[in-house]
Amino acid sequence: MKLPIHNAPLETQPLLGVTQSDLEVLLEQWGEKKFRAKQIVEWIYLHQVASIEEMTNLSKSLREKLTGTFHLFESHVLTESIATDGTRKLLLSWSDGQTTECVLIPGDNRRTACISTQVGCPVGCVFCASGLEGVKRNLNAGQIVEQVMRLKRLCEPEHRLSNVVFMGLGEPLANYDNTIAALRLINGCVGIGARKITVSTVGLP
Repeated sequence: MKLPIHNAPLETQPLLGVTQSDLEVLLEQWGEKKFRAKQIVEWIYLHQVASIEEMTNLSKSLREKLTGTFHLFESHVLTESIATDGTRKLLLSWSDGQTTECVLIPGDNRRTACISTQVGCPVGCVFCASGLEGVKRNLNAGQIVEQVMRLKRLCEPEHRLSNVVFMGLGEPLANYDNTIAALRLINGCVGIGARKITVSTVGLP
């Protein structure tokens, strides 16, 4: 199933930024059973569905509520480039028109996702072009996790996504709350072990 090519409307929230426990609270408020939260998480991260409508063991009414409240994938891919070594880089456009990059890096027996935390960068390291125009905004937790899920979908069946590095656009600690929330989701929901996640930072006071 292909991912949607349209940007999600701004009035909905990123489902990829919501924990299972937060879903349980919301579902109970809607009069639904808590176990539905686990089903939703499995659809997203295990089955890797492209839309809420594909969550077929949920009732139509629940899917409609979810669709009216959340979006699953916000971005669309402007360009995809593939290097001779198999490295794949995606240029993503978000619903406000801003863009970021994420990269899938091949290894002998693994695949590594390199992801961004901000649009631009506030640091301006001399060896990096990311900060030439400064930082425009932070990515929310859902947008950070969305990069991982897009790259995970590119992995061949015999090569699972095993590592995530926060080494794309932005300074992760300058977007601390969203970075921490994304780390918890990548570890707890995507299933990447803590020792397989690296956060690259210049360090902030």
